[in-house]
Amino acid sequence: METPRWLQEKLTNIGGKNPFGEPNFRVIFGRNRLAWHGGLLSDYDASGNIIRRTVTCRLEPAYPEFVNRWLFECWLPPEAFGSEESWERDTVVWMEGQRVETLGPFPKRGDYDLCMVLQTPLKGQCAKQGGCTCGECYAFIQLTETAAMGILKAAMATRDIPLQLRQLARKTEEEKKKQAVEDRLMAKFEDQKPAFETPHIVVP
Repeated sequence: METPRWLQEKLTNIGGKNPFGEPNFRVIFGRNRLAWHGGLLSDYDASGNIIRRTVTCRLEPAYPEFVNRWLFECWLPPEAFGSEESWERDTVVWMEGQRVETLGPFPKRGDYDLCMVLQTPLKGQCAKQGGCTCGECYAFIQLTETAAMGILKAAMATRDIPLQLRQLARKTEEEKKKQAVEDRLMAKFEDQKPAFETPHIVVP
């Protein structure tokens, strides 16, 4: 399914555009939302059997559990994903002698982040309903102008929260790494401490 052009244009007129001329907010159907996935990936036949496994990086559904749902997303700037150096350090791995970008290239133009999934809970279907993603505890909701405008209003009021959360997580991770370096240096100092504390006799 495709997002009605008139509806996306209305979202863009209200929500504005990013520095690249793209909408700050958008609605997209789950199976159309692709993202880079890298690693040892499997290919299946029509019966669901694995026919091959290959080390590669390719576009696949960003949210496999929501391929049959309408998704509301907001744009995040490149800095929300850290620096290119940190992206390289955190997302690139070597597998079977190959360099693999597990999340694809650094998003120099930013990227879209999931704000809300259009679905409604089915009461009494699952004890884990609050966090269930089995697809059986929530029902599909068709995209309407009323639903889209309501989500847009809420998203615009909290649009900086995803960026703030990412920045906080990155700051916390950097602080952990800094503390780990300091701990290693202190441990090395403690190992050498007896040598410094040994009394020395100087004979003229």
